[in-house]
Amino acid sequence: MRRSPDSFHVRLLQLNIDLKIVTPETHHKVFETPTSTYWYDDEGILCATSKKNAPNLNMDERKRIFNKFMVNIGDKPICMVVDVTDMNPVSREAQIFNYENFPKIFKAIAFVSRSPLGKMLGHVLLGMRRNPIPTKIFSNQEDAREWIREYL
Repeated sequence: MRRSPDSFHVRLLQLNIDLKIVTPETHHKVFETPTSTYWYDDEGILCATSKKNAPNLNMDERKRIFNKFMVNIGDKPICMVVDVTDMNPVSREAQIFNYENFPKIFKAIAFVSRSPLGKMLGHVLLGMRRNPIPTKIFSNQEDAREWIREYL
């Protein structure tokens, strides 16, 4: 059976929406680190996207960037939607550091991945221990944003 052009185009549009990369609007102030790009959206959600081919950071670099990051976001716990599609694997030491420090700054984190590897890395981050903050993995940013709004 042949599909009508309308249903084909509707499905194609849905695929484009599902694969949409988390990116800032032109009016958002953007913060750059060697591994990610960050910005606040119009709802006050911190958004981030991992950079493709980002360098692997040693723990001293990671701590320096984390401290600078904390200065940029302030002292109020926030919600974050982060695209981990292109994220590099994180060392065990870095996972422990994140586990210990993320509750200081995040109320909840929604991970978005458009790739199996990104989803696997997200599951590694989530499965390391029982998370002290709400976290969840999504395949698109619309679902991630809908979920994270519960914690605003």
